[in-house]
Amino acid sequence: LRAARAIASRTQQRVTLLGVFAPAPLVGAEIQVAVATRSGSDQRLSIEMGISDQLERVGVRDWPVEIVMGNPAVMIAQTAATLGAEMVIMGLGGHELVDRIFGDEMVLKVLRLGTTPVLAVAPSFHALPCHAVAAVDFSASSGRALELGGKLLASPGRISMVHVAQPGRDPVSWNAR
Repeated sequence: LRAARAIASRTQQRVTLLGVFAPAPLVGAEIQVAVATRSGSDQRLSIEMGISDQLERVGVRDWPVEIVMGNPAVMIAQTAATLGAEMVIMGLGGHELVDRIFGDEMVLKVLRLGTTPVLAVAPSFHALPCHAVAAVDFSASSGRALELGGKLLASPGRISMVHVAQPGRDPVSWNAR
């Protein structure tokens, strides 16, 4: 939320918060409907309270909040596309190496499922960066990342562009097969 607030204040863009909860995996249609309804209401209320507490801590009161039920990664990617979001901002928690190996890290799932740029924010974020590193491969998406990164830097800021080519390959068309 701190990153979203800093970016919104720099770009003057509107922020929409999204809370997602997964449905309870149960067997039996009748039981599932009854439990999912009760469980969904409890989860929705819990998410609303958590978001409200976090917004109060960062000093924001007027951002719209949407709370939906479904697969979190799918719902985040779909909602970003539906809203025409220019960016998804997600926090990085204490994600373990095993999560990355098996593809269970939420940020990676959203990246794989969506087309909206994703900014993964570390817990240590306190202000817009003054210096960023942009990995460039001369593709349109790396150019867009460089452009977007420039917009998000604090002023004065600088971007270091980094390009790495594999040894023995033509650096202009290194990804040609």
